[in-house]
Amino acid sequence: MDSVTYRWFRDGDESGLLALLQAAFGRWPGVDVPCEPIEHLRWKLRMGGSTTTLHTVAEADGRIVAGQLLSVQPYASRGQPLSILRGWDSAVHPDYRGRGIMREMREFARASVPEDCLMHFGAFTRNPAMLRVHAREGRIAFNVKMETVIAPLTVRAAMETLRLYPTRAPGKLARSSVSFLRWAARAPGLGAGPGQYTVREVACFDERIDGFLPEATSPFDYALLRTREFLNWRYADARAGLFHIKLAELGGRIAGYTVLRETGGRAYLADLMALPEHLEAVRALARAAMAHFRRAGASRVECLIAANHPYRKPLASAGFVGRRRRKTPLTFQPLHATPEQIASLSDADLRIHLMVGDSDIV
Repeated sequence: MDSVTYRWFRDGDESGLLALLQAAFGRWPGVDVPCEPIEHLRWKLRMGGSTTTLHTVAEADGRIVAGQLLSVQPYASRGQPLSILRGWDSAVHPDYRGRGIMREMREFARASVPEDCLMHFGAFTRNPAMLRVHAREGRIAFNVKMETVIAPLTVRAAMETLRLYPTRAPGKLARSSVSFLRWAARAPGLGAGPGQYTVREVACFDERIDGFLPEATSPFDYALLRTREFLNWRYADARAGLFHIKLAELGGRIAGYTVLRETGGRAYLADLMALPEHLEAVRALARAAMAHFRRAGASRVECLIAANHPYRKPLASAGFVGRRRRKTPLTFQPLHATPEQIASLSDADLRIHLMVGDSDIV
């Protein structure tokens, strides 16, 4: 085999990169999209809202044999702005694995990371190969526990979610029975409506979101600094997939929003935000999402969220009665972080706002 060379992605590489991704993963993209895979890749390469892209490829034998999509995105920690290197798709062609190409390609890219970039975050993966890469890099775990909360929409799903099995121990079965009865009392018609809020679906985010986002982000110690550009790139471009954007409004002002997604036979709250003084909007949005997915024939709705997140209570009151602990912790590799910054990000009480839509899982 020829030697491997590393370089930045350039226009014209799309077909070669797509061939690599499909050879590495079998099916790519891994989500349902209403367009050709090459168009989804072109959408993803834009990385809307990123300050810098550092997409990298490795070439050998006249073709792309490895690649990684990287972007520098604005985040906030303890109210201070910072930059984070985000990893998306990373792959090595099956014929070239075991040669250290991934390690060298990552080192090539990181040599050009801006000096204000705190860390490399790309830990949504459960891919065993990437988890081994992370272990070699000495990544540090976020100590905040991430969970998937679940809203069952059918009796069968509720029994499964609440583990209402006759073979369970009597005490556990009694608790599951009580939880099931509480769920059943709310289930018909999905309970109360939006209350004081008007919940409606929109095609994209308008200029009102510009004032909403800083205020909605302010309670959190660590969060992606969403912008209108990012949200419309992520959720309003059909090449990303079919999303449904719902706003909770009060007096013409946005009090909260959620983004719904169905892919791979599963239904998700992909994104969710509300003004800190309008947490009841979370409940209204969740109930509207459940009604939407029930009409679509889904049996349950999932939402990835931190265990200490302020939205947990209104989600629970809306019907998100189940939970599943994420076994693989979120991790990061410090790049230009100080010991104090590393310690703060490792704090178990860190108020983190991280949704599944911040990744490319949906």
